[in-house]
Amino acid sequence: MSIQRNDPCRCGNKEKFKRCCGRSDETLKELRMAIHELGHASVLPQHVLSHVSFLHPCPLCEGDEGKQQSGAHTGYPSEEVLPLLDEILYSLAGGAAEVACGLSPELECSEFGSFPSSMGNDLRDLGSALPKEIWDALIPVLPGCFKVLTSHFESKSTFLWKMSRSLRESRSLTSNEMDFRAFDRDELMSRFKRSVGLSE
Repeated sequence: MSIQRNDPCRCGNKEKFKRCCGRSDETLKELRMAIHELGHASVLPQHVLSHVSFLHPCPLCEGDEGKQQSGAHTGYPSEEVLPLLDEILYSLAGGAAEVACGLSPELECSEFGSFPSSMGNDLRDLGSALPKEIWDALIPVLPGCFKVLTSHFESKSTFLWKMSRSLRESRSLTSNEMDFRAFDRDELMSRFKRSVGLSE
């Protein structure tokens, strides 16, 4: 459900949204980006050292990656190769976190299904990284996968709002500053496997 200006702010403060996280377009834009990237980071395997950052250039990134201009980004070591299901989960998680936090109620129809506009690059990058036959088989189940992730994040939305404020203020967070253990990744992965038609 979309957050309204007079709703209590979901970060846990007792202020109305319009006087807290929604007090300006710029604040809300950065919080939206932060929640999107925290969604990505939260589903990475726990052993993966990662960071989420607004910094440009980013001293936490390797090589040229941190020199690219973007609003915010999630980074992890280039030698980490995510298994296929983790790659799909990672790609969908940013937009699902936004929707669960009430920030992207308007889903846009595309060749992939109905998703937040902020996910365009995530889905295109995923499609270009997968063999065509796997990508073609995946497209029909993407909306169901997205619903699983959104449902998973809905009960974590206050945590995501609080952490997004922390990220916006500090400008970067590393994996040792982001504790996602309560997100129960094993349960999420179990539900996710079922959504793509894989048995346990």
